[in-house]
Amino acid sequence: MSASPNAPAKLYKFVGLSGMTILRTQTLRFTRPSDLNDPFEVRPYLETLGREADWSKEFEKQFEGTVENELAKLTPQERAANGPDRLRTMVAQQQTSVMGFMGAAIGVMSAPINAEIYRQSD
Repeated sequence: MSASPNAPAKLYKFVGLSGMTILRTQTLRFTRPSDLNDPFEVRPYLETLGREADWSKEFEKQFEGTVENELAKLTPQERAANGPDRLRTMVAQQQTSVMGFMGAAIGVMSAPINAEIYRQSD
């Protein structure tokens, strides 16, 4: 098994004299997270589900395909009146409100997601 690129070169475990068993048996015991005295120790915490720049990029990618698909459904006359530039402008106008909605939705979702992570990690 290879070491993680972020793994420390050395790892220390502080123990009393009874810890000599570690050297004899070459085994370590790790306390279950639910048995630690600090309830927040080693508990994952989800602050967000991504960066706004990533949402924006995904939004643009998804709607670019949508614009092309919708244009393909139009007659030549409709396409001339509602070309790609007009549809892209309409989408760009909606992007700000969609990003605001995404941020609010993720803010609301993070608390129940964290609660479920905590529940499953015990």
